[in-house]
Amino acid sequence: MKKNQIGLIKIVFSILLITVFQISCTKSSEPTQSNSELPIDQALVQKTWMVDQLHHVIAGKYSAYQRNGANTTGTSYDNLRFTFKSDGTGVHIDENNKSVNFTWKFTSEDMHSLAFTEYTRTNNWLMFEIKGNYLYASTNLILSGDPNNIETFRLVKVP
Repeated sequence: MKKNQIGLIKIVFSILLITVFQISCTKSSEPTQSNSELPIDQALVQKTWMVDQLHHVIAGKYSAYQRNGANTTGTSYDNLRFTFKSDGTGVHIDENNKSVNFTWKFTSEDMHSLAFTEYTRTNNWLMFEIKGNYLYASTNLILSGDPNNIETFRLVKVP
């Protein structure tokens, strides 16, 4: 009798293992996407963004800004905000708390490059990425005619 019970337990356990293995290895017919991860173009216009951290090399000198931390740039970026609208326009609150209108557009099919134009100057945001609450980008800056300046930054969604 005990041998029959042990044999039955082994069979049931084996069937359970096979079932679990088959379920865990079955591919979904549709790729899964988290509700919190929108396509880049939708995530960009969802909320206002503020500078979280920034690194740049201006005239050969490195400086950095970290929200609620060290700032060696000589400029406070605490007020800086970017609001992107789905029609390709937006509003930038600069470091002096002044509102400036801008236009924007993706310049690559994969949406990893963005042209950002305010006044008459266009900055090309390269390595553009949005993951979770963060936007990452890098741009070359032309300052006083010198094109050898670079800025890399991370923006965070304003709560």
